[in-house]
Amino acid sequence: MSNALCPMNRVLVSLYRKEGPVAELNIVIAKALAARGCEILASTGTLKTLRERGVDAVDLDDFVGRRSNLLDGRIRTISEPVLGGLLAKRDDPKHAVDLAIMRGDYIDVVVIDFYPEDADLKGSHADFCEHTDIGGPLDVLAAWKNECWPVVPTTAR
Repeated sequence: MSNALCPMNRVLVSLYRKEGPVAELNIVIAKALAARGCEILASTGTLKTLRERGVDAVDLDDFVGRRSNLLDGRIRTISEPVLGGLLAKRDDPKHAVDLAIMRGDYIDVVVIDFYPEDADLKGSHADFCEHTDIGGPLDVLAAWKNECWPVVPTTAR
């Protein structure tokens, strides 16, 4: 369900935290967008959390066309369909063709909960590196590069 002023059809949700106030806020956002008729995309853990909380979400694997949780989860949202859906300009017919070639579709909203910056700071260098968020920032940067689409809701501390 979209409207001419704010067409939103597809939402990518990726949550590091599955409980607590940050998770609650992001789940409320996902529920509201789903109630508005948006398709909610989520991978593994986020998908499970959203479904448990009553949000009708689509497995990111179905959108991507392959298992998204590869390399021990390091590339869940890093794929042509996801990045293409974030980067494709809505008013460029060539982008629409390219997006179809990628078997992607437009993603209109990105709800990302980055890994907490203090995660594993007391652990080893390897732990710190393992908990460095790559996909979340990449998704937000792709959305930002596309100027007015998609929307990235943020929270202040």
